[in-house]
Parts: sequence; C-alpha cells; structure tokens
Amino acid sequence: MTRVPALALLLLAAAFGLSTETSVRANMAPPVHRFFVGVTLEKGDDGPRIASVTKGQAGDKAGLLVGDVILAVDSRYWKALSDADLKTFAEDEHIWPVDVIIVRDREDVTSFHIEG
Repeated sequence: MTRVPALALLLLAAAFGLSTETSVRANMAPPVHRFFVGVTLEKGDDGPRIASVTKGQAGDKAGLLVGDVILAVDSRYWKALSDADLKTFAEDEHIWPVDVIIVRDREDVTSFHIEG
C-alpha cells in the first residue's frame, strides 16, 4: 500500500516539473569582436606552461606572462583538457571571453578574464 502513494507523488512531481518548463532562446547575435589569446604553450611538469606571449594580443593585454603554468581554462582543470583543447585555447580565434587560472613563480595563483 505504501508503494501507490509514493508512485503517485513521483508521477505528480514529474508532471509538475514538465509542465513548468519553458524553452529558452537567446535573442541576440554572438559577439562580433573576435580575438586571439596569442600564446604558445609547452609541456611542463606542473602543467602546460606559456612559452611565449604575442605582444598586443588578448593574453598580453590581460597580463599573462612567459612561464605562467595553466591550471584551468574555462573551469576545466588542465588534466581534463586534451592537447587539441589546449591548442584551441592558445592558437584559435575566440568570440567569447576565456577564463584562465594560472600559477606564477610556483606560488601565486591568479585568475584572468581574457577578452578581445
């Protein structure tokens, strides 16, 4: 007997949850300002290390420096990023801001919001 009320409650909750959902659409175009982070990466013992920073690019403007070690890109820990993901971050064109967490001089952890 206890199964029927529990099942009824479950069905009621599911029906209520489905009935209140609405579709969401962005009524806006993506940003038109495209940018490059402008860094090259090399493998390091502690994670990907910035080998060079292109002067005037978004990474330079944000304050990234040669020797910074990448801990995370857009809330993804570096060990969860493939080599292709890291290459995309470093070399490809971006239209959305990129958040990066780095370690500088093996002690300072800093977050950067990079946009064009």
